[in-house]
Amino acid sequence: MRSSRITPDETPVTDARFLGWALYALNQTNPPQVLTTSYADTKSAVPVDYAERLCNTFAQLGARGISVIFDSGDAGVDNDVDCDAVTDTTPFQPSFPGGCPFFTSVGGTVGINPEFSVGGPASPPSNYRGSGGGFSNRMTSENTQLGSTYEGLFNRSGHAFPDIAAQSSNFAIVDNGETDADSSTSASGPVVAAVISLLNDFRLSNGKPPLGFINS
Repeated sequence: MRSSRITPDETPVTDARFLGWALYALNQTNPPQVLTTSYADTKSAVPVDYAERLCNTFAQLGARGISVIFDSGDAGVDNDVDCDAVTDTTPFQPSFPGGCPFFTSVGGTVGINPEFSVGGPASPPSNYRGSGGGFSNRMTSENTQLGSTYEGLFNRSGHAFPDIAAQSSNFAIVDNGETDADSSTSASGPVVAAVISLLNDFRLSNGKPPLGFINS
């Protein structure tokens, strides 16, 4: 069995796209009730102060009643790092900011009754490798994450993601006027965001607040 040791790449994040986007939404007088993005950084090692400030900003968005949705990525646990061989000890590098516990990370599934995790042993063929995920080395696991995990995992107390999953295979898309089918968590994330939006619409029509942070 390959090593589960995690030694992230030390290349720092060189831009502030995530934090700038989150702060912009936070500073709005009437912000949207649901935010969803399919963007992520391929490096799991970012400056600690940057990661913590960004994660705390997501917590503030949730406190304002805003549901923040990220997809978990389409390259399994290694996030396209070259560590596919059983004998390869290249560390896994989950995508950033996937380890933050203050938004909802959405993985991908394929098939209906039965439904499978994309890329799993029993999964039907798909045009992407597998739903992303991992364990954070900086953010501890919330008590909402119940159940047991493989004892050999390097950081068993780290926050695990994704939080939930939705259909992500063979979505009809229109690209430059041409119809096509696509599969990725860039589909499952917006699906969850749409469901939350419908639930918010129902709640608001009955005098209730929007859902906000849904993981608790």
